[in-house]
Parts: sequence; C-alpha cells; structure tokens
Amino acid sequence: MIKILERILNSLTDEELEPTSKVVSKTSNETIEIPTDDFHTLLTTILNKTNLGPINEVNDTIVGLLDTLDMMSEFEGYLINKYKEYQSLHPNNTQEQFILSFSSKFKNTHLLDLLPFHAKKINLRVEQAYFDIVKSIKDIQAEIPQNNLRSIAESDLTDVASQRTKLQQCNTPFCLIVLKCSGHGRYNIVYALDQNIIDMIGNTLASMLLRKLYEHTPHELSSYLHVYSLKDDCFADFEEVLKLSASKDFIRITQN
Repeated sequence: MIKILERILNSLTDEELEPTSKVVSKTSNETIEIPTDDFHTLLTTILNKTNLGPINEVNDTIVGLLDTLDMMSEFEGYLINKYKEYQSLHPNNTQEQFILSFSSKFKNTHLLDLLPFHAKKINLRVEQAYFDIVKSIKDIQAEIPQNNLRSIAESDLTDVASQRTKLQQCNTPFCLIVLKCSGHGRYNIVYALDQNIIDMIGNTLASMLLRKLYEHTPHELSSYLHVYSLKDDCFADFEEVLKLSASKDFIRITQN
C-alpha cells in the first residue's frame, strides 16, 4: 500500500520530491528552503556564469544541464530577463530569494511564447487530441457492465504550483492518460494501461482503446504520443486518486 501511495503521489506531483538546502536571507533572519536539484543548479549557474570560471566551460555546463532537463536553449535568456524584472520590483531581495520564488512558480508552459507559430499550432492539436482520447475513454466506459470500472478521475493541473510539466491527467481503473509540456514548450501525451486490462474490460474494448489512442494522433501527431507502461497497476492508482479527490479540488470524479 505504501508503494502504491508513493507512486500515485508522484503521478500527481512532479515525479519526485527533491532534496533541499537551507539558505539564510541576507536581509532577514528568515531561513529559505532552496531545492538542490538539477533545475536549481541550472538557475544558479546561469545567474552566476561570469563568476564560475572560464566562460566556455561554464557555457558547456549550462548546455549539459539544459540537455539533462530537456529544456530549450532560449531558457537562459528567459531566466535572465525574469531576474532583471524581479530586481527592479524587489531591489533589496537576494538572488536566493529570486530563485526560490521562480522555482516555486515556474511551469514549462511559461515558455510557450518563445515558440514559433507552427509549434504553437501543433500544441493546440495535441491538446485537442488529449481531450478527444478522454472522450473516447468515456464512450468505452459506457459499454462496460461493471459499475466500478465506469468511474473516471480528471485532474486539471494547469494552475497547480507543484506541476512543472503536467497539464491534464485522466485516471480510470484500467488506464492513465497525461497531457504534458516539455521544457521545449512542446505538448505530448503519455499513456499507461493496466496489466489486467483485457480481464477487466475484455479484448474488444481494450483493442478499441488502443485504436482510439492512435486514431486521435495521426500522421505528425504520432510523435507526440508516448507509452509510459503497458503493465501498470492503474486500478490501484485510481483508488488512491479517488481518496485524494476528497481534499484536492482540481480532481473531478464522474461515472459514465
């Protein structure tokens, strides 16, 4: 049960809880919690690049971190501009305070304005494909005789501060569908199927679900659909989301 809870909490928050280090503000005695992950390292490296050694080596470090985090190269300029804006509004605050504020609020969707027009159009099509897939799942559920398999949990994560990558998530007892935004500002859909999906809904409906996943992502959209797992425990995940929905207003439970 503990492992199941950990998995679903990771599913509804960004992957893992990161370690933190304590930094004392220079303007007060307040202790600030700063994450000590790759994202924090990227922020501090970009903002202090002229003080960290030979500029070529520092630039190589930044490129490596951007690659590790799957972030677009334009992120460096974006961050510097945001830091300048922050300094003009909060001239007495420290860089550590900016990093804390930025890290707590940043979502990959904040980079969408940096995309070319064609990429923005693709994002709209991927987003529509996600909602079309969810509708197809609901249609399939209407054909299932068992009541406990006809419930669906839809999580709107657009405004959830802890979600850097996920925008929407759909949990059912037999599948999981997630709409995500990469660090390149590109939308993609990730899905998982329960390891017992055929026993749960039958071969016909399971095959229909797979067909719908790919029917809604034809041609160039197919590269934005990714398999997370074909042997997941979606039923256990759904049960935990159901429990979480009592205290999370961004989770909506309905039955088809």
